[in-house]
Amino acid sequence: MSKVSDFDGSLCEVNILRQKTDDCKTLNEIIDISNKLKTVIPTANYLCRLAFTSAVSAASNERVFSVFKLIKNYLRTTMTDKRFKNLLILNTSKDILDSINMSAMIKNWATLKERRIIV
Repeated sequence: MSKVSDFDGSLCEVNILRQKTDDCKTLNEIIDISNKLKTVIPTANYLCRLAFTSAVSAASNERVFSVFKLIKNYLRTTMTDKRFKNLLILNTSKDILDSINMSAMIKNWATLKERRIIV
């Protein structure tokens, strides 16, 4: 793969790719067009593949470790490994957890078993 050495030439290639992909609706269409034109605009194809294959999930991994440190420092002395693991799963899957109706879950849990002590 050639290195980017001529900025103006690279900019022209990117502009050609942009014009060819103006009516594209998905990223797959852009990649397909870029691959078809890779002999004509090799630098733009390389930059396009580089942009679309960059590590998107790195931020998620970094957040997990940040949460790990916060939870572990805060609850280090009172937490078992099982509880710690469950808290990490809950925190990293926050988008799924936010979509759960907690009131319905509490009512369901309350009806599973009688929890009052008869005196």
